[in-house]
Amino acid sequence: MNGHQIKQEIAEQRNPDTMFIRWWRKENDFVDYEKLDTFLSTIDEDLEFAGYELLDMNKMWDALKQYAGGRVKRENRTHGEVIVWTSAREPKQTATLSMNAESLMEIFDMETRGDTLQ
Repeated sequence: MNGHQIKQEIAEQRNPDTMFIRWWRKENDFVDYEKLDTFLSTIDEDLEFAGYELLDMNKMWDALKQYAGGRVKRENRTHGEVIVWTSAREPKQTATLSMNAESLMEIFDMETRGDTLQ
């Protein structure tokens, strides 16, 4: 399937909870995760894809937990839900970010450094 076909399928399948996409190409052994809006605005409609999966916040959280393990956790605070993340790099630093799509993607990108094997 190509990028144009994926855009058409997403337009039919998308719902308000769908915020991320996991996609992969035939020639690569890795998958890529992106915010769905970013993917749709930058997709090459002629590019060939092997497949994709639409993800909501919970599925993206599960993907993040797979890479970061116990270094990420969700907490309810008086101002709402947050992510508490401790970096793997030295010196280890702990950050508290709002639980939203941007924070999930930011932490995921830093954890994986773009290397997400299939």
